[in-house]
Amino acid sequence: MYVYDSIREGKIDADTVLEYTEEDFEGGTGVIWNKESFGKTFTVRELLRLSIVYSDNVAVNMLLRCVGKANVKNYMRELGGIRLMTEKTCLVLRIWHYI
Repeated sequence: MYVYDSIREGKIDADTVLEYTEEDFEGGTGVIWNKESFGKTFTVRELLRLSIVYSDNVAVNMLLRCVGKANVKNYMRELGGIRLMTEKTCLVLRIWHYI
C-alpha cells in the first residue's frame, strides 16, 4: 500500500527501473529469485505485480530498497499497525519450521 500511495502522491514513478542485486536475493516463492537474474532490471510497476501475483520475495526486497523499510514501518504504524513478533516468537517459529 505504501508504494501505491507513494506513486499516487508523486513521490516515486511506477516506471522507475530497479536492478536486481545480490542484496535483494531471497529464496522462496516468486519469479525472479534465481541468482542468474542478478543485473536484470524491472520497473516498480512490474515488481508490484510480481510481489502480489506470485508472492515474489525478491520483488518485495527490491521495492523495500527503493522506498525504504523505515518508511514502510512508519506507514504501517500510522495505519494502526502494531508489532507482534518478538525475538521469542521468531525463535519459536524457526523451531516450528523444522518440526
